[in-house]
Amino acid sequence: MRELSLGFLDRLTPHSQNITKKLLADLPALINAGGRHSDIKKLVFCHHDIRQSNMAWHPKRGTKLIDWSWSGPGEPGSDITSLLIDLHKSGHNISNYYKEINLDHCLTLMGFWLNHVTWPYRGDDTLRFQQSLSALSAYEIYTTI
Repeated sequence: MRELSLGFLDRLTPHSQNITKKLLADLPALINAGGRHSDIKKLVFCHHDIRQSNMAWHPKRGTKLIDWSWSGPGEPGSDITSLLIDLHKSGHNISNYYKEINLDHCLTLMGFWLNHVTWPYRGDDTLRFQQSLSALSAYEIYTTI
């Protein structure tokens, strides 16, 4: 994991390089925090992949949420958490929406993306790089709130 992340460092902004180093140092604590999820008392219907690239916009028909292949039961706040992480990753200020973020789901997504970054790939590593950026955004939000 460290070798992979360090391989992406030269493609990151100085700010993201610092966040990467902090995340790598915090990995043991994050792994332990992952085992302390709160009990899920209520499930709601979720998209499970809300991000900007899954929104189609038409000038007359408005915005439509697409790609429902992962939809199903989930924790309240998980979809807004996914979207806010994606917006943060794109450089948008999401601080007005911090209260909407489900920190348990933020931690889950961070682990999901960090796990996927370690998967083998052939040729182009763009997907792995984007997954690492998503994990960095989730980490920055998780440690800021």
